[in-house]
Amino acid sequence: MSESDPEIPDDEREALVTIVHGAVVTSGGVSIQRALSTGTEFVLARGLDPVVYGVYALAWRIAGLLVRLVTFGSVPTLQRYLPSSADQPATQSRVTGLAYATTAGFGLAIAVQNGLQVLLLRRFEGLWPFDATFLPPLVAGGVSLTVMVGVRTLGDGLAVAALGSLLGIGAYVGALAGLGVDPRDRLVASELAGRYREALGERLSR
Repeated sequence: MSESDPEIPDDEREALVTIVHGAVVTSGGVSIQRALSTGTEFVLARGLDPVVYGVYALAWRIAGLLVRLVTFGSVPTLQRYLPSSADQPATQSRVTGLAYATTAGFGLAIAVQNGLQVLLLRRFEGLWPFDATFLPPLVAGGVSLTVMVGVRTLGDGLAVAALGSLLGIGAYVGALAGLGVDPRDRLVASELAGRYREALGERLSR
């Protein structure tokens, strides 16, 4: 036991510290995720024209719906019935099979409906949700991720994380420059950069 808190066993204190550390890391990650999502939405909303942004927003909402509904029935079923049938392997097998069958069935149904929506959008509006202009950023993102994972294998620590972030950003920019940037994207980036510089200048001049 610790001298400062003799009533708390050392193993319990270690467990509490681990839990709190995980909560801090998780909350920080969630906050960063929310900030990135908000920033991305802001940039896209300001940079894309209404029609293109509407198509993007529709596709994003459909993807979010798929993420939430694809596990319909499986997670509650597994959480509720598997522990109660721990001594009945046959029942566990049936419950697991039913859960995965439900997931596969609903996922397939939603995927088919999503495909029909894409075809209807093409038929009546003449638009595809995605085109080839989305490929260079995706490929550049893959290159950046590969570089950061490679740096991660060098070790742990803040210095390695900072180095990985810098090299990852550099790899993304370099790969995107090598693949070529769509003129529309370049125009949007230049416009937004000008606005940000102007806003920052006004803020600093106060």
